[in-house]
Amino acid sequence: MLDKIEIWLPVITAAIGAITTIISIIASNKKNKAQKLVELAKVVQKLPEYINEAETIFGAGTGTAKMAYVLNKVQMACMQNKVEYNENQFKVEIEKILNTPTTNKKGEV
Repeated sequence: MLDKIEIWLPVITAAIGAITTIISIIASNKKNKAQKLVELAKVVQKLPEYINEAETIFGAGTGTAKMAYVLNKVQMACMQNKVEYNENQFKVEIEKILNTPTTNKKGEV
């Protein structure tokens, strides 16, 4: 009986080590994904600031130049924060911001 346990002991030890490693990797990936979402949210929150900068710089200039400026700023922020840059997703978010009605000080649209 003791011989059978001695035979299986290294296998059991290796299996426990492998399971522990797999659990650690999964936990780490979840933490990294959560952190990347936080960093992405930081970039998205800066969109109104970037849009305002483009409006200030280009004034009545073309929307194409303004969009290029904003997307360039977003791409740099993504690189700094190690976030995946997806131009189409950011364009959709920018359009949402531009199409959102603003309110004046009295709360009127």
